[in-house]
Amino acid sequence: CEHMMDTEGIIAAYTTYYGPIPIRHQRAS
Repeated sequence: CEHMMDTEGIIAAYTTYYGPIPIRHQRAS
């Protein structure tokens, strides 16, 4: 069974336990 989990939900849960996540958008050229 594959369950597509909501990314926002995962991030929300993560931030609740671990704190804010530093999001970096980097392009590997």
